[in-house]
Amino acid sequence: MLTEQLVITEEISNKISDCLHKYIDSSNARCALLLSDSGQLLFQTGFVSNFDTFNISALIAGVFNSTQALANLVGEKAFSLFIQEGSKLKIHYSVLMKRYIFATLFDDTALLGVIQMSAKETSEELQKILSSLEEKPEELKSIKPTEKALGKLFGR
Repeated sequence: MLTEQLVITEEISNKISDCLHKYIDSSNARCALLLSDSGQLLFQTGFVSNFDTFNISALIAGVFNSTQALANLVGEKAFSLFIQEGSKLKIHYSVLMKRYIFATLFDDTALLGVIQMSAKETSEELQKILSSLEEKPEELKSIKPTEKALGKLFGR
């Protein structure tokens, strides 16, 4: 699980956002989500009315993580992707770099094969972008907020 603080620069944020928008356009998906393996919603592109994407993200992470435990029980190292199908919506999700989950909500206007192909291409692009987060600049590595510094910041 992602336990350290994640710092996403504006440049990285724009790259991820552009990548997800391109994915939505090419796949005809309704919504694309990028979340941490703990279920924290990092990015959302597209729209699904009447859904709380924060709760959906947390539940996707729970299902995905329990599915990984199932993989171990049946002798697999991991399951790299998962698809759930309902009468109205379908969810496709895959793991990125063991720390992130890329999820897609789509309906019958999108074809599963197109979703899978586009998601694979987008996953590869996202992994390139996300790998740059692993290489923190030296000035970010040295930042260690203390209670005193935070107190000053918030006037306490």
